[in-house]
Amino acid sequence: MEHDETRVGELEAALHGAVAERDGLAARVTELEEQVRTGDARWRASARDGALALALQQASCRDVEAALRLLDAEGVTVDDAGVVQGAAEAVAALKTARGYLFTPRALGAAANPGGGAPGDPAAAFAEWLRRG
Repeated sequence: MEHDETRVGELEAALHGAVAERDGLAARVTELEEQVRTGDARWRASARDGALALALQQASCRDVEAALRLLDAEGVTVDDAGVVQGAAEAVAALKTARGYLFTPRALGAAANPGGGAPGDPAAAFAEWLRRG
């Protein structure tokens, strides 16, 4: 009988240890999931801000830093592949609302003085991210 009680006590101790370990692991998983969510949000914000800065530069913005503060980025999204949507529209809206932030293009001037083909700044930024 005494042997059975000792064995039951050992099993109960092992069970309590396993439960405590499981609870500790569950807490760690929750912590790591939060870190992943935070990292994902930071990555998306960085990709969005970079695409917006590039779009502003390509639109001949005089002060990109100020424009980023004034720009309404609510409609700008980043998908899981890093493709930014809505950057061109946000810059166009800012250009309409706050035209003084942009250098006007001279009549007859080339649309892209750098010589490259004009394109969607969000797509160019996504391509740059993929290469990097």
